[in-house]
Amino acid sequence: MYKSNIAKGICLLTEKITTLYIPRILRPFILNTFSKIFGVNLNEVENPISTYTSINKFFTRGLKKDCRTIDPLDTSLTSPVDGKTLIFDNFKNNTLIQAKGINFSVNDLLSHDLSSHFQDGQFITVYLSPKDCHRIFSPCDGEIIGYSYVPGALYPVRSPYIENLDGLYIKNERVTTFIQTPFGKIALVKVAAMNVSSISLEYDKTFNQSSDKQTSPNKTFSAPISIKKGEWISTFNLGSTIVLLLEKSMKTNFIIEQKSHLNYGQKIATLTQIIKDHTIDRSNN
Repeated sequence: MYKSNIAKGICLLTEKITTLYIPRILRPFILNTFSKIFGVNLNEVENPISTYTSINKFFTRGLKKDCRTIDPLDTSLTSPVDGKTLIFDNFKNNTLIQAKGINFSVNDLLSHDLSSHFQDGQFITVYLSPKDCHRIFSPCDGEIIGYSYVPGALYPVRSPYIENLDGLYIKNERVTTFIQTPFGKIALVKVAAMNVSSISLEYDKTFNQSSDKQTSPNKTFSAPISIKKGEWISTFNLGSTIVLLLEKSMKTNFIIEQKSHLNYGQKIATLTQIIKDHTIDRSNN
């Protein structure tokens, strides 16, 4: 079982290995070997491979600016990550689909007062493999109004666990970013996994996911943080899964296919209903 001390111990060992300093002379060999094993596209890597001082620095790398285009339309919802679409759908009665025959509730996933805003909405689940960029980007213009952290287990989030482990996403550790947009609220859930127990937030450097150090698991910003579509908001170490939830008021039309590969900034849906009584100050955008 990938729980408590065993999983934490494995993650700690992985963290120590992946953060070890790599002498410059060894970097091309080690990082090229990892790239071949996982299928990393080195043509997209932001900096020369010799500049990455550890495996973790390489896996949390940025990409060259011309490798991804952020869809410019105000009504476009874009993918927040590079990864494979596992499932997207409407959900009813507070229930999302993990896999065929396995469901879980919004309340259990979010464990937050804002859970009520996401009843009978829409969702998309995307898996990040080790070859993908592990940075997470805002799918829409808006304001970050807060986040929540839920400690938990560290089960793998790949097949066959997805199809066989009931409530996988609500068992694992997760960090949720809540974004208010002109179309409604978005909940961007980052699900931790085996070897992926570290998630950082670009908009709040004080956040520390380690449960013995994280003193504010839920945080609401008195002054919401303005965010632009395609702006970097958080990072996975190695790879994991995101679940993007849209509240019911966000009338969307998904234009992607199930099991397809996405790039961050790619349009995945059209937003068709603006909340007339909600405006966002775009003076800094």
